[in-house]
Amino acid sequence: MDRKEFFRKLKQEPKIQKKYNIEEVIFYYEELIQDAVDNGEIELTNIESFNNIDGRNSNGSIFLDGVIGKNLDFVTSNGKITTSNISFDNLKLITSNGEIEASVLGIKSEYKIRISTSLGSRYIDGEKVDQSIFNTNQENYITIQSSNSSVRLNFDN
Repeated sequence: MDRKEFFRKLKQEPKIQKKYNIEEVIFYYEELIQDAVDNGEIELTNIESFNNIDGRNSNGSIFLDGVIGKNLDFVTSNGKITTSNISFDNLKLITSNGEIEASVLGIKSEYKIRISTSLGSRYIDGEKVDQSIFNTNQENYITIQSSNSSVRLNFDN
């Protein structure tokens, strides 16, 4: 059951309608779900979409494996981001306090790459790099950003 279906069934439940204010009950459950999302881990495995795929959380890690989408956009404040076997037109991975280990399907020269960190090191294909922007003439992009940890980007052809 997804979120929409849950709330639809909740609104139709006669026992709840008679005993409680349905708007207060929905607000309560929306808050519980949002707290779980904010503090929980995001894990996507073997997902394929012709559309954008994105995810946000505050305190959990993000793990993507076998994810294919037009634009992949994932942000966390305090968690690690790990990817493997992902394919996309554009990729954005951002964390404030975690490391990023991204393994992507593709060729480095086909992407404008912005890889940055304030307090860690940057690595592309296992080699430490000093610059943060590569292939500025490309239209499709990869942005990988952390404030307090190292970031690693590896290409699997």
